[in-house]
Amino acid sequence: MSLHLTIYAGVESTTRRSEVLDALLEWNRVLTPDGELLLAVPDIEALATMLTQKSLTKAEKLLIMHVIYGGQDDQYNVHSTGFYWEFLVDILTYAHFCDIRKVARFGLFDDASELDLFGHGGLSLNVVAKKCDDTTKKYTVY
Repeated sequence: MSLHLTIYAGVESTTRRSEVLDALLEWNRVLTPDGELLLAVPDIEALATMLTQKSLTKAEKLLIMHVIYGGQDDQYNVHSTGFYWEFLVDILTYAHFCDIRKVARFGLFDDASELDLFGHGGLSLNVVAKKCDDTTKKYTVY
C-alpha cells in the first residue's frame, strides 16, 4: 500500500533565512516519492506594488506591512524572508523539488493564501512542487 503524502506549509516565519533551505530539504526527505509540497508564502513583489498605491489609507498600508513582516504579536509571527517567484523556484529546485507551478488557490480551506487585499489580487505565492526523483534530475517549471 502506497501512502501519498502532501505537506501544506509556509516558510516565511523561520527564524533565519538560512533555515528556509533546511526546512525545504527536510520536507523533501519525508515526502513519499509521489508526494507534493503545497507552499503558500507572501508574494513580496505583489505586496510592494500594493504598498505604493497612493489611494490606500494608513490602516490599509499597515495591514500590508503586517503581511510582509508578520503580525509580530508573538515570537512566531515574524517573517524573516520575502519571496518572489524566481527566488522561490531557485530554492525549491535546489531542495530537489520539480514540476513547480503556481496555483491560484489550493481549495483546502479558507486561509490567508486566498486573501485578496483591496481588490488588487492575491498577495500569496501559492505553489505546488513535486518531490524529484534525483536519478533523473529533470526539473520542470511552469
